[in-house]
Amino acid sequence: AVVAIVVIAVAATCNVVVAA
Repeated sequence: AVVAIVVIAVAATCNVVVAA
């Protein structure tokens, strides 16, 4: 469960970087 949360957090960060 924790791993999934981390993966989602990383994906969200990547999306923000790409959008920037």
